[in-house]
Amino acid sequence: MSNTALDLLEHAKSINEDEGNQEEIRQRAVVNRGYYAIYHLAKEIAEKFPLPEPRNNGGGSHQKLFNRLIDASVGPPTDPLVLRSIGYMAARTKQFRVWADYKLNEPQPSNAAAQTLANAAKVLENSANLSSA
Repeated sequence: MSNTALDLLEHAKSINEDEGNQEEIRQRAVVNRGYYAIYHLAKEIAEKFPLPEPRNNGGGSHQKLFNRLIDASVGPPTDPLVLRSIGYMAARTKQFRVWADYKLNEPQPSNAAAQTLANAAKVLENSANLSSA
């Protein structure tokens, strides 16, 4: 069975509701799954629209993808501001994901899981409202 970005988001929500888990472990898992929901939505969007190569070509493949959205200049019927906002939300959420997956000895950023879920829901909503180029 194939999974979708929505599946990842729903799984992140279910982890967030499981109060039996240790709080920090739960928060890290929510951030990870929520981030990857955003990443896969961003990837689907980038495949759908003719996005430029990013002006800032630094970073790994995820950051380059987000930079392509941030630099979007697609014309009507697609609003480039929506594409840019998706890129910015994805890049901000990536900072939480780095904490969740790599910075195990650092305290949790304030509201990381809640902000990740909110960003993922907004990216999902925005991506559903995009018109094809």
